[in-house]
Amino acid sequence: MTNFAELLGIVALGIANGFLYVFMDNWIVSRSDAIATGTFGGAGAPLKHRRYRLQTNLIINTGVLVFICGLLVAAWLMIGRHASDDVQLFAYLTAFVNGVGAVGWLAVLPLHYRHLASILRQAEAD
Repeated sequence: MTNFAELLGIVALGIANGFLYVFMDNWIVSRSDAIATGTFGGAGAPLKHRRYRLQTNLIINTGVLVFICGLLVAAWLMIGRHASDDVQLFAYLTAFVNGVGAVGWLAVLPLHYRHLASILRQAEAD
C-alpha cells in the first residue's frame, strides 16, 4: 500500500470516528433533555419513568460511549504501531483525542447525573 492510500484510509477512518463520537454524544444529550423535560416521543412521562430513565439509560448510554472510545483508542494505537512514519502521528493523535473523550465523559457523568437528579427532585417537590 502506498503512503497516499494509507493516509487516505486513515483520514477516512478518522472522519468516521468523529461522526460516531458526535452521534453518540448528541444521543446522550437528547436522552438527558428528555429526562429533564419529561417528554419522551412527544408525550409526557410520569416522574417514576423519568427517574428510571435517569438511573438506567443515561448510565448505560454513557458507559457504551466510554467503552467505544476505549476500543477506538486501542484500535488507533494498533493502527499507529503498524502504520508508516508519515501516518503514525495522525493515528496516535486520534487515539489521544478518543482517550480525552472517554476520560471527559467519565469525569462529567457524576455531575450530569446529579444535575438531572436535582431536576427530578425539584419536579417531585412541585
